[in-house]
Amino acid sequence: MLQESPQLLYFEDLTPEMRLVSPAYSVGEAEIIEFAKRWDPQPFHTDREQAKDSEFGRLVACGMHVNAIRGLLYHRLSPKPLMAMGLGANQTLLLCPVEPDDELVLTVCFKTLRRSRSRPHLGVVVADHALHNQQGMVVMTLEAVTMVPLRHP
Repeated sequence: MLQESPQLLYFEDLTPEMRLVSPAYSVGEAEIIEFAKRWDPQPFHTDREQAKDSEFGRLVACGMHVNAIRGLLYHRLSPKPLMAMGLGANQTLLLCPVEPDDELVLTVCFKTLRRSRSRPHLGVVVADHALHNQQGMVVMTLEAVTMVPLRHP
């Protein structure tokens, strides 16, 4: 069975203050450990027992993993901007640990939109990304800068 593709938004479809919300993502303990063993092998990310003696007192996901989930949820937005390329991320903050069984949701709020001077078929979009857990606590924020194609350049 084919999955219906999400509605794609072009630069002209976006407006300042427009807000998009992703579906939820459940973070599993095995996923946290597997990711960390490969990319950030610290005991509070890889071993439940050793994590009890850490600053967190429990197993938590590493920041790179949390950002990877944010990226995945961005691509699961529906509708979502048709992205030509990412230009960077500013002011990334990890505000609250992500634990096994957390349900994460991404909210994207567009701040500024302008046509690119060097690539007139693209627009430069600045958006705030906020990742929330099931209690509504913000676990991560960043400001993303991307280029989005114009429907009618």
